[in-house]
Amino acid sequence: MSNGSKVKLGELLLSSGAIDKYQLEAALGYQKRWGGKLGEIVVDMQFTGDDRICGALARQLGVPAVDLGSREIPLEVIRTIPRAVCEKYKLFPFEVVRQERGPARLWVAMADPTNIEAIDEVRFRSGMNVSVAAAPSSAVDAAIRRYIYGEHDPSAFEPRNPFVPPKLSDPAPSDDAVVDLTDLFADESRPDAPKAALEGEIMAKLESLATGRGGGRPIPAWKMVGALVQLLVRQGIVHDADFLDDLAEDQRGEGIFG
Repeated sequence: MSNGSKVKLGELLLSSGAIDKYQLEAALGYQKRWGGKLGEIVVDMQFTGDDRICGALARQLGVPAVDLGSREIPLEVIRTIPRAVCEKYKLFPFEVVRQERGPARLWVAMADPTNIEAIDEVRFRSGMNVSVAAAPSSAVDAAIRRYIYGEHDPSAFEPRNPFVPPKLSDPAPSDDAVVDLTDLFADESRPDAPKAALEGEIMAKLESLATGRGGGRPIPAWKMVGALVQLLVRQGIVHDADFLDDLAEDQRGEGIFG
């Protein structure tokens, strides 16, 4: 992949068949309204898996795919890139190839190999030439947890669904923690509770999730909205197809949020 290329992740996923145009429109609607990374959004909305995104990116961009879980990465390689850069751009270094002449070449696993800004920063920080490989977002997260935060559980490399609660033996939840909004509806055991009081409790819970005051890390607003939509669909309050159509219309300035 040339450094001058300007490839959009959504277009790659669409052309590879990883998602369809309606799913892309819905994901872009979420991103426009709430922010977040497109690759994570399409996975969190259960349109596709991050392993499929990885394969699609590798094929479309002509870069290799790497299995971080099967490697033992030396400490000297891990130290080539600051932790903050790894977490910001969802990437992880896995190999350094020494050259007889000139700077060494650093191989980096990236959840989004189209991110030219990230590649440029890695090159600047490491002082090396940089080659990229595609890796599932969950595997990059697991490598960061394993090598930087000291988690050595092999199951950490398994992809996680943010709408499925973690097992009791799992590590403390991080940014991909489950967002549980099932108690936002009125408690049937409190039929006489004032509406204003219930609304206050709902807003307090949402604020706690958003700020992390409940003990976990702050939950991005778009993830909370995603969980809420899933809940409303399960309750039969909204129909997912209608909701996606509304988002698509909103993207054109014609929808319910316009």
